[in-house]
Amino acid sequence: MLGDGGYSYGMWVVAVFNVALFLSFMLSFLKPRGNQEWRNMGVVTVFLVALFAEMYGYPLTGLMVPILYFAYVYLAKVEERCALAEFGEAYVVYARKIPDFFAIDFFCKIKNNVCSFTN
Repeated sequence: MLGDGGYSYGMWVVAVFNVALFLSFMLSFLKPRGNQEWRNMGVVTVFLVALFAEMYGYPLTGLMVPILYFAYVYLAKVEERCALAEFGEAYVVYARKIPDFFAIDFFCKIKNNVCSFTN
C-alpha cells in the first residue's frame, strides 16, 4: 500500500466496496421501518463514508467530526420531541431523572411540555 514511504490515498474502489459491504450487513439485521429510522440510517451511512474515505480515499476527519456531531445532536432532539409528543408528562418525568448521553442541555430545555431550542 505504501510505495515510496508516503501515504497511499485514492483507493476509492476499496472505500466504496467497504461502505456497501457494511451497509448490506447492517441492513440485513436492522431494517429501518419509519422516516426517523431511515434518517438515522443516513447518519450511519455518512459515518461509514467518512470512515472509509479517511482510510482509503483522503483525510476528511477535520470536516466530518463537527458535521456528524451536530447531525447526532439534531437527531437526538428530534427523537426527544417525538417521545415527548407520544408519552407526554411521563417522558418529562423520565427526562428529569435520566441525564443526556452527552451533556447537551444547553441545546434544548423542556418548558411546559414543549422542547424549545435555545441559543
